[in-house]
Amino acid sequence: MDSSLEKFTPRLQSQYSAQMRAKFGLFTKQPEDGAFFSESFDLMETAKVDYTRFFRALSCLDSDGTSALVDLFVARKLVNRNKVVMWVSQYLQRCEKEILSASERCEKNARGKPQVHTEKLLGATGH
Repeated sequence: MDSSLEKFTPRLQSQYSAQMRAKFGLFTKQPEDGAFFSESFDLMETAKVDYTRFFRALSCLDSDGTSALVDLFVARKLVNRNKVVMWVSQYLQRCEKEILSASERCEKNARGKPQVHTEKLLGATGH
């Protein structure tokens, strides 16, 4: 049984990482991705942000600007606006490491997000 789990865990982690990158509109693997995803979901949980609305706003970030995404977080006044702006800045820095330009990434995101339901990936608790 332990042998099977040892083989399964890396595959699970690899698949989860690939699906999270797709959800975030990222296409290349970076060492900091795991920590970034964790911080992102922690922030969404603290702010009680709807995942679907978040990923929709994120997919339009390059064309629509940051205000709609920031407003999702600060609407309930559960997180500081500066913290959200700092997260958006980190996300945009991460995007700069991508092989696609901002317009190419936006076009690819506009064609449709992958059919990966974040709530199912994270479990019923949302984290």
